[in-house]
Amino acid sequence: MNEIKAISNKFESSYTFKKGDYANNIRNFLDFYNEICAKLRKDEELKSMLASQITDTYYPDPELRTLTTGISFFISRWLPDTTESAISVMKKIDEWESKEYTPGLSVDELEALLNDKEVFTDSSLAIMKRMLDYGGQVTCTQLAMKYGEDKNFYNSGSSSLARRMAFFISFVKRRQVGSEFAIYRNCEAVR
Repeated sequence: MNEIKAISNKFESSYTFKKGDYANNIRNFLDFYNEICAKLRKDEELKSMLASQITDTYYPDPELRTLTTGISFFISRWLPDTTESAISVMKKIDEWESKEYTPGLSVDELEALLNDKEVFTDSSLAIMKRMLDYGGQVTCTQLAMKYGEDKNFYNSGSSSLARRMAFFISFVKRRQVGSEFAIYRNCEAVR
């Protein structure tokens, strides 16, 4: 019920959902869901995006019921408190993957960090390899389902790696030695 209330509030709809009012909640939910689905069916760009991703291994979702459920969940969790369309939010997410992003490290410097056992432990290397194997963008739950381990293994492992990288990079000093980069730490105490 929290998701549908969040969606109703974000769209400032007239549908209300009250704790314990089961019959009205179900009626309002179905009406609201059908209204969202009808609006999605009119969105040609969204239907085109869906069609471009559907293969024979996926349910074709001709009535857009599954898509409605997915987008509704997405809206309840991640849509800002505005009246932006779901499609515009999805476009912003695609734009977030900027081609211009750079971590400020050269390939050689990143390779040196990858080989530093204090930064990239065996488990963090395994997590990174699994993320790449999955395609680069993946949730901790998806990793756990495909490769085993608990989702918290991936969550805490990648978070810890990010902290170690940020900490060590903040002490990294780059200098060019001939045609190669040497990475060393500014401070002996950093281990």
